[in-house]
Amino acid sequence: MEIDYPIVLKSIPKDAGGGWVAEHPDLNGCIADGSSKKEALENLEYAKEIWIETALNRKIQIPLPKCEKTEDFSGKLTLRLPKNMHRNLSNQAKEEGVSLNQYILYLLSFNYGQHELLTIIKKSLNELAPTININMESHKRVRKASKDLEDVLSEQWSGVNTHNRWNPKSLGKEMWGVINNE
Repeated sequence: MEIDYPIVLKSIPKDAGGGWVAEHPDLNGCIADGSSKKEALENLEYAKEIWIETALNRKIQIPLPKCEKTEDFSGKLTLRLPKNMHRNLSNQAKEEGVSLNQYILYLLSFNYGQHELLTIIKKSLNELAPTININMESHKRVRKASKDLEDVLSEQWSGVNTHNRWNPKSLGKEMWGVINNE
């Protein structure tokens, strides 16, 4: 039995070599490319066969497609709620001046939008994490060097205040050591 998996097809920018890349998102790592859409899809079909064959040989469970077609859904949903929740939602809908259906749709849409936004933010933060870590380490080194420099200057100035001779050359060497983390 042939299972029809959803396909994501994207163009590859010309400056990155051009062509097309196709993948089955439900089959982790099942991806192929080609110089044309047709070639990418043909290569993906071959990649899918190899993917499934390998999974069977390794006794790995083959996932069913997650992404059904929009045509498979009517847009209607029957939902059973506790009586108190039904009453509270109905009262809130009346306060907003909308139908119960519109109010529940608003609540679902709002929550779904927040979830999508959170997913985008998490993905962006994960992509930025290496840069953030590097910048944090640099910031820590600069703060430490600044503190060390402050300590050196404080010692030098305390020497001036006690009428000891202040040696600019030694200050320069000490500052250089602080900056270079020596």
